Amino acid sequence: EHVECPEAFLREVIRVLKPGGSFFFRTPNARHYVSVIARSTPQWIHERVANRVRALGPDAHAPYPTYHRMNTRSTLQRLCAEICFSHLEMIMIEAEPSYLVFNPLAFLAGVAYERAVNATTWLSGMRANIIGRAVK
Repeated sequence: EHVECPEAFLREVIRVLKPGGSFFFRTPNARHYVSVIARSTPQWIHERVANRVRALGPDAHAPYPTYHRMNTRSTLQRLCAEICFSHLEMIMIEAEPSYLVFNPLAFLAGVAYERAVNATTWLSGMRANIIGRAVK
């Protein structure tokens, strides 16, 4: 979500990989509610709220700007094909909503969501993270 220029980023990744080398990645899914909320709020709100919600001290760095320019399976497939990766594997993961522990009701809602999207492959596209491997 922090990659401003996905094509340039992936070109550099493929440039430094040996033939047959793998690029492993984990990125938030743009279709997950956390990413939707993040994209819907301006950066200044992230800077004011994010570190407090995560219980980080005042010396913690400000949240990095987010772009969400390579955060869906279809976008990753298109970009990796354009950049000439020979193979791409991806899985979708939804873990416990630890980021919602600040409020019991929010946490319970997050657990209900996690159980729902993990119950069927039909909802896998709504899981929080895309984990993948692209091969040069």
